[in-house]
Amino acid sequence: MGKRKVTILDTASDAVAEAAFYVEGKGLPETAKEFVTDAFSFFSSLADDRI
Repeated sequence: MGKRKVTILDTASDAVAEAAFYVEGKGLPETAKEFVTDAFSFFSSLADDRI
């Protein structure tokens, strides 16, 4: 069984980048990196396993 493809729009990726930039600007670069990783992991978990 395959997964349905999830497309992340530019607006969503821009919003994640802006939030990460803000957090990094507050002196928390590792937290910003973890946020980006978690956000894109969440997006990929939205794929549909059903056929």
